[in-house]
Amino acid sequence: MLAGRATIAGGYSTSNAQAGIAASITVFYTALANTQLWMA
Repeated sequence: MLAGRATIAGGYSTSNAQAGIAASITVFYTALANTQLWMA
């Protein structure tokens, strides 16, 4: 039971981390594009 919960928690944290990384990359590139638009 405990191992099952740990596995589920690990799966959730992994997908949360991947989602967080994807969101960070998206925000970074959006900011970069906005900066280039301002500079142009």
